[in-house]
Amino acid sequence: MTHFIYRLTLMLVLLVGLAGCNSEVFVKPLKISATQVELDEEMKDVSLTVSGGEWELYSVYSEDIDLLRGDWSYKYYDENGKGLSDYELGGANLKSYTFIYIYKGSGIEFWVTRQPWCEGLDISLKRYDYYKPVNLMVIVGNDYNSASVNVTLK
Repeated sequence: MTHFIYRLTLMLVLLVGLAGCNSEVFVKPLKISATQVELDEEMKDVSLTVSGGEWELYSVYSEDIDLLRGDWSYKYYDENGKGLSDYELGGANLKSYTFIYIYKGSGIEFWVTRQPWCEGLDISLKRYDYYKPVNLMVIVGNDYNSASVNVTLK
């Protein structure tokens, strides 16, 4: 009888715990509005939406070019377009600023921009003088999951 009461109590506690769960408790997967993008002389910019919560730009990767050999930089900008120094960013909520990753090298210049408050992801081709198409992978993510978009530069 004691075993029965113990099991019944345990099941009631579990059921009450599960009844308290709703859709807001579970992690939503990150999704990018496109998985494949092509940028060239005619289409130089693309704006994508990322759904599923807060996210950061994790990585820009390419097997076609060595991104470490070119000049790359990143910077945070305020709503007026002013670049912020590391000192000005100390203790700030970085999600409230525009984040831009810039790559220049091998005859290519492209920018990847995370808009403030995770409003969007912009990819821009500024210059392309390379002899063949280049494939990039732009990866965004948060503490729980990640998503990527494949970008072809021509």
